[in-house]
Amino acid sequence: MFDSDKEKYLRPVEKAGKYGYIDNFGGFVIKPQFDAAADFYEGIARVNIGCTTTRFGVQIGGKWGYIDKTGKYVIEPSYDDAGDFNEGMACVKVGGNNGGKWGYIDTTGQLIIHPQFVDAGFFTEGLASVSYKEEENTRNKWGFIDKEGKFVIEPIFDYVHPFNDGMAMVRIEDNKGNEKYGFVDKTGKLVIKPKFSNAQDFSEGLAMVTVRNKEGYIDKTGNMVIQPRFFQAIDFSEGLAGVSVEEDGCALWGFVDKNGEFVIEPQFDDANDFHEGLALVTAGEDEEGDGGKYGFTDKTGEYVIEPQYDYAREFSEGLACVNVGGSYDFRTGVFNGGKWGFINDRGQYVIKPKFDDANDFVEGLAYINVGCSFDEESGENTGGKWGYVDKEGGVFFIDD
Repeated sequence: MFDSDKEKYLRPVEKAGKYGYIDNFGGFVIKPQFDAAADFYEGIARVNIGCTTTRFGVQIGGKWGYIDKTGKYVIEPSYDDAGDFNEGMACVKVGGNNGGKWGYIDTTGQLIIHPQFVDAGFFTEGLASVSYKEEENTRNKWGFIDKEGKFVIEPIFDYVHPFNDGMAMVRIEDNKGNEKYGFVDKTGKLVIKPKFSNAQDFSEGLAMVTVRNKEGYIDKTGNMVIQPRFFQAIDFSEGLAGVSVEEDGCALWGFVDKNGEFVIEPQFDDANDFHEGLALVTAGEDEEGDGGKYGFTDKTGEYVIEPQYDYAREFSEGLACVNVGGSYDFRTGVFNGGKWGFINDRGQYVIKPKFDDANDFVEGLAYINVGCSFDEESGENTGGKWGYVDKEGGVFFIDD
C-alpha cells in the first residue's frame, strides 16, 4: 500500500495527548513524548515540554528545545518561546512570555545574538526583521539585523515583511494611524518611498500596490508598469495575475499578463493564483454571493475542470482536495460538512469523497479525518479518527 522507496519524511502527530513523529509508512520513528511539536526545518524540529494548548491551538507555558530526526535533543528545552531554523539560525525567547526578549541561536544551541528584541522574525537572504523599543510607552519599531546582530537597517518602521528577491516591504504610520507602504533594499535604501495605501511583496518582479482604492503593479524601481485600475489584484504566478473589475455592480475576475493585458477576460466570481498550470476559480454565485461552484481553468481561460465542487483547494503534488455537499458558514467563517476527496489535473477522482476533513498532500501524504463534527465554540472540526491517506488511497489512522 505504501511505497517503500519514498524518501524518509517525518511529520508531527498527536496521540493520547502527546506528540511524536511518524514516517510515510505511519510508524512512529520518534515516540509520542512532547506536549507540542513542529515540523523539521534544516534537519531540526522544535518541541515543547510542559505547555498547555488552548482550544484555539495556542501553546502556553513549558519550555522549547530542538531535536534531530532520531529524537535526540540537540538543544535542551530551555526557552520560553522559539522559532524554526532558517539559514542556520533560529529566534528564541527568554525572560518569560510577558516581557521576555528575543535573541538568536545556531544549530548547536550557541547563543549568537543576545536576547534584546521585543519581537523577532526568521532570517531570509542573510537578514532578519526585529522589533525594538527604546523607551517605555513608545511604539515598537522594526528594522533588520545581520547574523552578528548588527542593525543593517535601523528600526524606524512600524512594520516590515521579510526580504524577498532582494526587497522588503515596509510600513509607516502617522499619528492618526494612516498607513503607507514602500520598499527597502538590503542596504536600507528606500528604493520605493512609502506612499501606497496597501502593497504586497514582490512576486516575479512585480508587486501589487493600492492607489486611491484601485490596485495595480510596480516594478523594483517603483515604476507603475500596470496602472491602478483594478478593484482587487493578487500576486503574479506563472506569468499571470488574477485581477477583478466591477461590471454592473459585480466584481468579476480575470487574469492579466505583465503588460497588464487581459489574457483571460473577467468572468469568474473569484480566482486564485496559478499552480501547476491551473488556477482555482469559482462561478455561479447568486446576488448574495452564495451557490458558487469551484473548478479549474488553464492559461487560455478554458475550463479544464468545470465548476462543480462545493469547495476546493489548489493543486499540491499533482492532486487537489475537493469537497462535495459542504457549505460555508459566513457567521463562523468556516467551511464544514460534506465529504472530501482528491482529483487529478483532468478532474478524475483519484480518491473519492469519503473523508469528513482533509488537507493537502505534503511529501506524499494528506492528513484526513473520519467521523469528526464541527464544534461551533472552537470553530474547528473535533472528534473522529485522524490519520493519513497516500496517493493510491491507502489509509492509516494514528490511533490504530
